[in-house]
Amino acid sequence: MISAAPMRGDWFHQHFGTHPEGLRLLVFDGPYGPGFRHRGAPGDDVADVGAIDTREGGNAVSYVDEDPHIRKTYEAALIAEGMTTGMPAWVESWLQGRAAAAESRTPKATTAATADPAQQAKRAEKRSALVTQGIDLLDLWLQDLIRN
Repeated sequence: MISAAPMRGDWFHQHFGTHPEGLRLLVFDGPYGPGFRHRGAPGDDVADVGAIDTREGGNAVSYVDEDPHIRKTYEAALIAEGMTTGMPAWVESWLQGRAAAAESRTPKATTAATADPAQQAKRAEKRSALVTQGIDLLDLWLQDLIRN
């Protein structure tokens, strides 16, 4: 399995091991690690936000915040290999409670007519800025590939 986090490497991604002998990861972070991505200089205190929970300002998604579909897909892959999950019991019980709560909720109906136009414009502007930033990063990455 190969997994890559392109651009600045701050996209959400996961690694899943479904082999009975486990999963071994080899990370080549080198000069393009957390300090480079966030413009830290050598010797600066730079936090590896990929190891910090999203609720604490980082980019790591904890088990309890994980999309339930991802968990179901992973568990199906484990079963296909004759294995079971090693997830702590508290996570399993929490996930079951979350699923029950989701079933009991009724979806809220929102229409464009009831949405706040100022908030819609603000979200559209933010989305546009993120798309532009992504395109700029893609362009830079492609230029680097061509030069090297």
